[in-house]
Amino acid sequence: MIVGHAKIIERLEAMRKKDTLAHGYLFYGPQGVGKFKVALELARALICSRGEQGLGGCGSCEMCLGFEAGTIPNLTILRPGEPILASEEKDKKEIGIAEVREVRRRLGFASSGYRVVTIDGAEKLTAEAANAFLKILEEPGPQTLFVFITVAPEYVLPTILSRLVPFRFSLVSDKEMQKIKGATRELMELAAGAPGILVSVVNEPKFREAEEGLFSEAQKIYGGSLAKAVAASERRFNSPEEYSRILMHLLRFSERDLLLGGEKE
Repeated sequence: MIVGHAKIIERLEAMRKKDTLAHGYLFYGPQGVGKFKVALELARALICSRGEQGLGGCGSCEMCLGFEAGTIPNLTILRPGEPILASEEKDKKEIGIAEVREVRRRLGFASSGYRVVTIDGAEKLTAEAANAFLKILEEPGPQTLFVFITVAPEYVLPTILSRLVPFRFSLVSDKEMQKIKGATRELMELAAGAPGILVSVVNEPKFREAEEGLFSEAQKIYGGSLAKAVAASERRFNSPEEYSRILMHLLRFSERDLLLGGEKE
């Protein structure tokens, strides 16, 4: 189930039905809001044998069942730390050129129907890998779709960005977040508008504990001095994900106080 992003889904569906999809898209926005989920459901719809179905496919055809089992060669997912080559290190924090070359090799094989490549963490492409991808994007081939996903588009090669259609994913309203099983007001506050974060805090106690720590730190910063804020930023600077989550909480605190007529600086 996709939570939120109705307008984005509507646009993608309209282009898919009219067969006017571009070869490349950029899904960007905060961590955990559903960018990868939407990319995956779009891929399922394109690969589904029953093309008349909406995002997510029919769920029962041979292609959809294979998709569920992870045995569909038409989909390739690149992620830092999850190499598609056995020779690559599993704990790598970047996406290297060897994996991009493997993508080119896979796309070189004849295949019926759509072929989808999703790059989740596009800002983690090495310079060499990004330049290699640029060459693939220049000659994508028919029925080939690339979805680049990132929380930091400013770190993606500008020449790659120029070849992608951007979709900005925003935070999801609490009204939409309530659709997630196990959602409570307390947990929704921890998730700060990110459905993926909410699912994790509901189901993973250790993840919830970590998020509670970030939320607590954000509260201390918001109610404290500039010196505390600077000290916190220094502690979290080496973890962009944690840094981003704290900033998200601070923005929500500010929004709340503005709506309530507060005068906090």
